[in-house]
Amino acid sequence: MILNLTKKKVIAYKPYFVYGVIANLRGMIKRRFSDFDAIVFQNSKGLHTLFSDEDIDVLFVDIENNICQIVEDFAHWRIKLKCKNAVCIVCLPKGCVNGSGIEVNDILDLNAELTKSKKKKFKRLNPLIEPSPGTVLPCTNKD
Repeated sequence: MILNLTKKKVIAYKPYFVYGVIANLRGMIKRRFSDFDAIVFQNSKGLHTLFSDEDIDVLFVDIENNICQIVEDFAHWRIKLKCKNAVCIVCLPKGCVNGSGIEVNDILDLNAELTKSKKKKFKRLNPLIEPSPGTVLPCTNKD
């Protein structure tokens, strides 16, 4: 689960983490958001969308888990997008950034687990949608 600690919101319930140079180079090729609701590229400063079928929203995250750059509606078949301060990249379905109020300098928890006490705290501050088992819930802003 990926949490926006600044806004107290869940960004992704079922993220897919990509590790390694080859996997990072593959990017979104033959990957779809029907299988997960976010894809996280570790140890990466740049991204391409060659051979991808989907437009995406991109969050560049620095070493302190702060969002250092946001690119909304990054079109498929683009060669390169880069952020020099980033150490990881979070890709979300198109429209998620606008719909969830994510901003630069928000702090993320990329490996969050909600304990019972955290879940109560989050429900008091900002009610969460509880996913049914096995359900992939993309961002709440779907046209």
